Amino acid sequence: MLFALAVILPGFVLAALGIVTLRQDRSLADQQVRERRDLLADRAVAVLETELRGWDAALATLPADSKPGPARFPPLIRTALERSDLAVLVSGGPAGTRAGRCRAHRTAPA
Repeated sequence: MLFALAVILPGFVLAALGIVTLRQDRSLADQQVRERRDLLADRAVAVLETELRGWDAALATLPADSKPGPARFPPLIRTALERSDLAVLVSGGPAGTRAGRCRAHRTAPA
């Protein structure tokens, strides 16, 4: 009986403390992962908002005529049209909405 109290009981107590400690450690690690994920999401949102504000400003300065020349495009739009094979320019006006591919604005590959 004394053997059980002296050896086995402390073993059970240590095992229980170990399990509690592991659960707390796992909970802390999960919390850190959630905080890191939230921080990265906030940064991504901030970057996207900044990018969208830049595009909004560029679109606001786009000439109103129906077919402006590429030289009159804001630099952000002109660069995007030059770099993409899939670029499409959509314009709207009193005559309706028009869309067209913008490959003609690209420079020839070297």
